Amino acid sequence: EEERRSAEDSRHALEQAAAAERSAWAAERTALSAQAGREASRAAGLSQELGAAQDELGELRRRLEDLKGERDALEAEKDGLLERLEVEQEEMMARVERLEQQRGPSRR
Repeated sequence: EEERRSAEDSRHALEQAAAAERSAWAAERTALSAQAGREASRAAGLSQELGAAQDELGELRRRLEDLKGERDALEAEKDGLLERLEVEQEEMMARVERLEQQRGPSRR
């Protein structure tokens, strides 16, 4: 009888230990599952932020290309105006020289 009671107490203690272990595992699994959910949610948020940042970067790159085009157009216009100014200055100098020649050498 004593042996049977001792075996039953051991079995009962083992069942309690196993139940406690299962409970601890279940609690850990629940905690890990919650953490995984939070991390997945955070990853989704970061993914959205990355997508928005990539969209913004693409828009900024397009704007940069537009600005480069505008700059190139302005530079071409400036170059054209400078060339025109040079031509007009040469023409003006030629007119001044002709006028000076018409007035004669005594008025210089």
